[in-house]
Amino acid sequence: MKRFLSLIMGITMVMCLCTGCGNKQEYKIGSVSDGVYKNESLNLKYTLPENMKLGNDEEFQKMKQSMSDSMSKSMEKENITLVECNAEFFAKQEGDSPVVVQVVSYKFKPSVSEKDFFKGFPSDEKANLGDTEFYKVVQSRNNIKVVMYVKKVNDYFIAILAMAETEENAIKALSNFSKLAE
Repeated sequence: MKRFLSLIMGITMVMCLCTGCGNKQEYKIGSVSDGVYKNESLNLKYTLPENMKLGNDEEFQKMKQSMSDSMSKSMEKENITLVECNAEFFAKQEGDSPVVVQVVSYKFKPSVSEKDFFKGFPSDEKANLGDTEFYKVVQSRNNIKVVMYVKKVNDYFIAILAMAETEENAIKALSNFSKLAE
């Protein structure tokens, strides 16, 4: 019996060394440099088109506060607390066809399942940005189309969204996302 237990413990140790004992790689917030947003955890990058510009610090803070307030309010009913909200990327195109592209990551306590997160959304369609699979949601808010791609990575929900007058313009703005390792 001792040999059997020793064998099981040995196998378990080897498996832990090979797999990291099932520990998940922590989500890493993306960064922007020279007009390119990169996110290693999602294996995605976004190259800023010529007709768009990065938001300034004030716009970043305003976006973060707005997204944080909105998400906190919607999760409050479920006794879920937003513990972290990161405004990772904010770019805009002004003029005749304004467009905004954002990347926001959220962390909740207690941890939220994808099923609970998507309760109020109209669909659970899946779609890819680069080679990364997301849930895709299209909504209208005050005559603005919002196209949002959402994915759970460990304890974080990442929302990549574009807001524009038309769904086509929003999708076109998101087409600049591509695989990071290309």
